[in-house]
Amino acid sequence: MDHHIAVVGATGQIGEALLAALADAGISSKFVHAIASAESAGKRVGFGNSYLTVADLASADLSGVELALLAVPPASAASLAEKLAGQGILVVDLSGVLLADPSVPMVVPGLNDAVLVDCRERNLVACADGVVTSVVALLRQLQGLATVQAVDLTVLQPASRFGGKAVEELASQTARLLGSQQPDTQVFPERLAFAVLEPGRKPLGSGPVAYAASTEVALQRLFAGDGIDVSVASAVMPLFFGQAVQLRITTDRELDVPLLRERLLAAGMDVTGLNDEGDAVALAGTLPEGTVRVADLRALPGQRAGISLWLGLDNVAGAGVINGVQTVQLLIKDYL
Repeated sequence: MDHHIAVVGATGQIGEALLAALADAGISSKFVHAIASAESAGKRVGFGNSYLTVADLASADLSGVELALLAVPPASAASLAEKLAGQGILVVDLSGVLLADPSVPMVVPGLNDAVLVDCRERNLVACADGVVTSVVALLRQLQGLATVQAVDLTVLQPASRFGGKAVEELASQTARLLGSQQPDTQVFPERLAFAVLEPGRKPLGSGPVAYAASTEVALQRLFAGDGIDVSVASAVMPLFFGQAVQLRITTDRELDVPLLRERLLAAGMDVTGLNDEGDAVALAGTLPEGTVRVADLRALPGQRAGISLWLGLDNVAGAGVINGVQTVQLLIKDYL
């Protein structure tokens, strides 16, 4: 049986990446619905070798839709997810706002697929984003080398995390400042151009949970029972796309760093700077789809056992989108 899937936010960067990934996964365009706001209604978006016409979310007929992928900014994702779920549609949220809700199954495909057994209780599924997935993938490579005791990460976020209007605002602010004009602020509470913003507990875009807190709880949920302490901090950088994560991992004994490098390379990660002496490395540059870049991998200084490193990843078409499509395939197989 074929199942109708709606991609909500289809004209955004992540929505377009989702459509491309769904087409690559062999899903027919006959069963995919491109949904966006009224201003995008009637536009055509690519889907493999064909096109889809975008429907207005406010007036679209979703009566035949069984599953919806949310590719919308955090500010609107939570209320929209509840609305669609209330219509009996199984909702997969990629915004991250539901990661900290213990009543919503949070899935990292290939790691904890069994949590989807509860997906019909509220018709909501939280799909782990690229940061959570990348940290989990990294920690899996430590198995057998040492026991992880604590994970501390700082996530540097781009404007695109908050949607297309945030990207436009950063571009406008930059142009106005370079022209000696005062910038406008609408999406961001403070000027982002040529600045760094600490989001605080109330996130940019007024989502229900701050990104750092949500990510922290998400990792704690995944590591429940492992005795791993998790701490997450976050800042918004004047960048358009790409995420960088600084990680400090404390372990019960010293790690064989060269062996870990070999494991990360074998796992498909782009481990840079192995023979460099102080050379700069682009953390979020062009990478093959889904690839995570690892830089400045080294043992922790001092007496604490463990490692520190940087992760670079694509926040648009990277692991988050791949997780979303894999989650759809799991749901179609067993829960629709």
